[in-house]
Amino acid sequence: MNWPKSLCFLLAFCFGGILLQAKPATAAKDAWISVRSKNFTLIGNAAEKDIRNVGARLEQFREAVSRVFTQPARRFAPPISVVVFKDKESYAPFKPLYQGKPSEVSGYFQSSSEATYITLATDWRGGDPYAVIFHEYVHFLTSDASTPLPAWLSEGLAEYYSSFEVASGGKRITVGRAVPVRVRQLREGKWLPLETMLTVNHDSPQYHDLDAKSLFYAQSWALTHYLMTGKRRPQLRQFIAALATGQTSEAAFSQAFQTDVATLELELKTYVQRGNYAPQQIAFEQRIEFDQTMQTLPLSEAETLAALGDLSWHIHRDAEGEALLKQA
Repeated sequence: MNWPKSLCFLLAFCFGGILLQAKPATAAKDAWISVRSKNFTLIGNAAEKDIRNVGARLEQFREAVSRVFTQPARRFAPPISVVVFKDKESYAPFKPLYQGKPSEVSGYFQSSSEATYITLATDWRGGDPYAVIFHEYVHFLTSDASTPLPAWLSEGLAEYYSSFEVASGGKRITVGRAVPVRVRQLREGKWLPLETMLTVNHDSPQYHDLDAKSLFYAQSWALTHYLMTGKRRPQLRQFIAALATGQTSEAAFSQAFQTDVATLELELKTYVQRGNYAPQQIAFEQRIEFDQTMQTLPLSEAETLAALGDLSWHIHRDAEGEALLKQA
């Protein structure tokens, strides 16, 4: 049976603007370096040690994922560039704009057909940037499918794996830890009917209204957590396998779970009321290692301007991007 590669990959994974006063060119005048690891190209104006630490953590995540997955999901993935800023001041001119101002994000993952960027600052004090980065990286790894996952499962898995941590000297990973913001949202008592949630797609109102989208994310995470850790885990595998054969989500649901939506909704509400979101631990025979012989090189001002200009262009800060590229 010829299933889409990224769905086979997912089966194994689950079960094993306005210009700112601070000009972008100011950041480019800092001392910038390039650090190359096995799978990432990192540049930054942060300390070399901090940039290497970012590279190591990303390599650990990728290595752990590759051990859980049986085969690569992205056959023609563009290379991933990582930009590490030393502080929030130098980071601000390179954040996506929202209503003319830099978005309040601690990190982001920006992917297109020709380039993929991860960015963060080393002095983050708000939300953990790695949670956002790992969430989007899961989307990146599972998006190359002829049969896309339903939105609830796509978002639920991304949230589930966003809490990735390495333990036991690299021989065990932990995923599925409770996501505090999602737990708080579920405790508020609001509820999107499960029948509606299962049919949400990227054109649905629940994907455009911020409050509704937040609730959708919370319930998607809770449902995925329940299915990943409870008695229905084998059925979730069957559901994904049925999707891989080209079945509709409705038909796959009926075949795999052997129940109606009302019954599953009652089970989910009971699970949420208990509030016991136990994490999943996956052990490996060999410890997760990364290439410690990372190569470090200084970047010229022209190289730095070119890299930052390309980043600005890809986050749709076109005026800043064009200015930086012209300077380069």
